[in-house]
Amino acid sequence: MPDGLAFCTNCGAPLQQPVYQQPYGEPAPAEQGGTAPLVLGIIALVLCLLCGGLFPVSLILAIIAIAQAGKYAKTHAVVPGKVKAGKVLGIIALILSILTIVVNIVLSVLGFVFYGAQIAAMLASGGGIEGFMDMFGDIMNSMAIML
Repeated sequence: MPDGLAFCTNCGAPLQQPVYQQPYGEPAPAEQGGTAPLVLGIIALVLCLLCGGLFPVSLILAIIAIAQAGKYAKTHAVVPGKVKAGKVLGIIALILSILTIVVNIVLSVLGFVFYGAQIAAMLASGGGIEGFMDMFGDIMNSMAIML
């Protein structure tokens, strides 16, 4: 049939335009997804920066955020900004968590070496346990003054 006709040329019936309806259900997958890596990356970064004792949790969440971002980028049609932001935040949180772990280990070792040497010197000089307790009291008093 030629375009622009209002009636059928064979039978004379009025022509109708096809009716298009929105599909039922959820929107297209291209508009969804990618939120999980973003949320995990944000939580990991916040835990790493604000909660010093939760850096192992931050480390785990950062690794999960990076893995989820890689999975979403390969298997889903997602909004790429969310996935990229989640991956970047996860990488930042991962680096900061690893740095926090390294700094804690270094400071623990230095503290052990420093105070261990002082304790060994005290015990070797013949001060005994009384000398150690006096030294420990002095250390605690000096820490109270610094606060």
